[in-house]
Amino acid sequence: MNIPLFPHVAPQLATHGYRPVPITPGTKAPTRLPQWQKYEYDSVDDARFADCGTGILTGEVVGVDIDIPDAEVVKGLLTWLLATYGVAPVRFGNKPKALALYRAAQPAMTKKQTRVFNRGKLKGKVEVLSRGQQFVAYAVHPDTKQPYEWYGGNPLTVPVDKLPVINDAQVSEIIEQCATRLALWGNLPAPAAPASPRQLDPALFPPRDMVVAENDALSIQRQPATRTELIRLLAVLAEFDQGDYDSWREVGQIIHHETGGSNEGLEIFIQYSRCLTGFYAGAEAGEEGCRAKWRSFGRSSTRPVTFGTLVHRLSALRATRRLGVGPARGTGEPAPREVRELGKPDGASHY
Repeated sequence: MNIPLFPHVAPQLATHGYRPVPITPGTKAPTRLPQWQKYEYDSVDDARFADCGTGILTGEVVGVDIDIPDAEVVKGLLTWLLATYGVAPVRFGNKPKALALYRAAQPAMTKKQTRVFNRGKLKGKVEVLSRGQQFVAYAVHPDTKQPYEWYGGNPLTVPVDKLPVINDAQVSEIIEQCATRLALWGNLPAPAAPASPRQLDPALFPPRDMVVAENDALSIQRQPATRTELIRLLAVLAEFDQGDYDSWREVGQIIHHETGGSNEGLEIFIQYSRCLTGFYAGAEAGEEGCRAKWRSFGRSSTRPVTFGTLVHRLSALRATRRLGVGPARGTGEPAPREVRELGKPDGASHY
């Protein structure tokens, strides 16, 4: 297979207005860069990333990622999309799943996605990748072991300023239309039963010496949380299925801080991520995405995010549920079983 590597395509992509990012071989993640979302291509990096594939940061461009394992549905949505919003380059990796590339009218647009629909053992959703995300453009797909393919042009032949433009309102239209089509294809998972209040037994938490307000979250002066405390609270938190990027990252920071960045803490983070249907299925999906994010934790000099923030977040979510204004778990597999399968917790030990 003749796959163009990062040093061969990144210069032209940058010239065409794209922001290339190196992809670690055998993955879909830019794991060699702790802050890859801010990466700016420099030719001095060519030797460092000589064996890497190439991704493209989204923000100035957006990717309509049709993550549906049904060729007829994908064909129908692509036909409608290209006819309605302009003919755009289309990338295929694990066919029939596809991604259509557009230019963002407002670079600050955030990602949007449908809910995840099930059809037997199959799952399908559509996500519009935007600020803070990336997609693989040139590499070997880790599942198919085949190169990604482009049709109707590709970023090496179509500069950013030649792409059709879509705005935030049109992105919302795309998500709405795709959700309607997905509803004909599959079903939404049945909502999980509300978590029992006994899962937050006050006796679970040892006394704290000091509680202070910091950045609208609680920072609690205490010993690191035990495995029992972490897993029990994560199991309840996952019932709310907060699959957005910011919530996912903050929970990872908490686990990293409480476990001292240990390998066992990383495994807890991965298992928690598997319970979510939002961010874990996005650009940093899978274990490689979790590991890459884990390596970025603990490098900031700012106040760490601690177990107290997790208690505060969960208390707020439970309050909104009691008031009937907050979402219960929206999509995905039942979370507590998956989180608790990390193993039998040891309530006496710390990391």
